[in-house]
Amino acid sequence: MSKVIASIVIAFLIFIIGLKFVNKDTSLSNESLSQTSSHKNNQGAPENSDPNDFSTHHMVGYADEKSSPNKDIQLLDGMLMSYLTLVKTNDPLPLGENREITKALMGANIYKTKVLSQNPQWINELGELVDRWGTPIFFHVIDQKSIGIRSAGPDKIMWNEDDFINNEYAEEVK
Repeated sequence: MSKVIASIVIAFLIFIIGLKFVNKDTSLSNESLSQTSSHKNNQGAPENSDPNDFSTHHMVGYADEKSSPNKDIQLLDGMLMSYLTLVKTNDPLPLGENREITKALMGANIYKTKVLSQNPQWINELGELVDRWGTPIFFHVIDQKSIGIRSAGPDKIMWNEDDFINNEYAEEVK
């Protein structure tokens, strides 16, 4: 039980730090942040009272025209790091492709922990997490704490010079 509480506290701290990072780097207005946090019931609690649901904040600004593709990759990276912090198992992410990883992020994991919500802008009809151009994200699990993330970029062709990647992936492909 104390591991669950510790995981929740860590996730909350990551959330707070993430909001400050997103607010500073993407110049999100206070209005957009308040819209994100204003979904509460009469008692002031979030509408979704599922204690395992951390999905409401990770993707704020994802694929937003005011944000950059690099920021999208940073948001995905932060979401994955939160997931790895919350889901403490030997193999927290399934060995598989985008669809299986997306399912795990949406709660199909041992703890039913959700760090990604079902959003038609981010999830295609096949259940894959997509970039701002509608192309499935490529995930490469490097080890238990490092995940490579690749977006095909505006030309929608994977593995060329306009792709966007995170630092873990950049280190892996050197």
